[in-house]
Amino acid sequence: MGLIVIPKQPGAWSILIASFILGASLAGDFGIESILLLFVVLSVFLGRHTAGEYFKLSVSNTVRKNLLAWLVFFLAISLLGATLLVIKYRRWLLIPLGIASFAIIALSLALAKKGRDLTFVGEFTNILGLSLVAPAVEYTSRGIYSLRTFGLWLLCFFFFAGSIFRVRYLNRKCAEAQGIFFERLKAGMSSLVFHIAAFLITFGLARNNLLPSQAPLALAPISLRVLWSVSRRYKNPIPIRTIGYVEVFHTLVFLALAVIAYQPLPR
Repeated sequence: MGLIVIPKQPGAWSILIASFILGASLAGDFGIESILLLFVVLSVFLGRHTAGEYFKLSVSNTVRKNLLAWLVFFLAISLLGATLLVIKYRRWLLIPLGIASFAIIALSLALAKKGRDLTFVGEFTNILGLSLVAPAVEYTSRGIYSLRTFGLWLLCFFFFAGSIFRVRYLNRKCAEAQGIFFERLKAGMSSLVFHIAAFLITFGLARNNLLPSQAPLALAPISLRVLWSVSRRYKNPIPIRTIGYVEVFHTLVFLALAVIAYQPLPR
């Protein structure tokens, strides 16, 4: 096999790493099961990227042979690890989770083949798949699936899906972001609606004891950030690298607050 093709999307890596750390932190037990899942997750992630690159190339391109070899390798590692987790460690609920993940990957690859991987639907699909990492790690480590696991996925999905709106407003709608208030409001309305709705849903679930009481705090900083971004008039376009650094910072804040929210309250 030739050189491995490493994904160069910092956003995807940050979601993957943050979700895994969050799931492992809340589980509180990083054993052999979690290590196995780490290999599975990395293999699936790298395999998805390899498959995407493979389908983009023409049939006559000689690079496809190298990509196919790596794709088979990643597929074998992920299947071996998943089989051990299900049969040896009895993590049976990884089966429906795996089916859902591969369905999302299939949709993602279909969109990528049509050149729609950077559209809203394409980015949304990828984040939907990556956000499943956190509950998968939490379930694999604890061996128990509960509302806690579902709530963890919901928090991750709300935060990371919101990044689509946040980045698009500052990058693709930078002209409107420099306009008058009503232009900024119109351009950022979808982002405002999503983040406010996500916060209110989280707050409602917490009030009904379906999420930890402090869970809404994990989404509070980024919700305030969106309100501030729309209310502020930018003088110049923000470089995409700067936007990326800001997103990484907010991811770290979200990670810390989510871990705190799921810690048991002192008696």
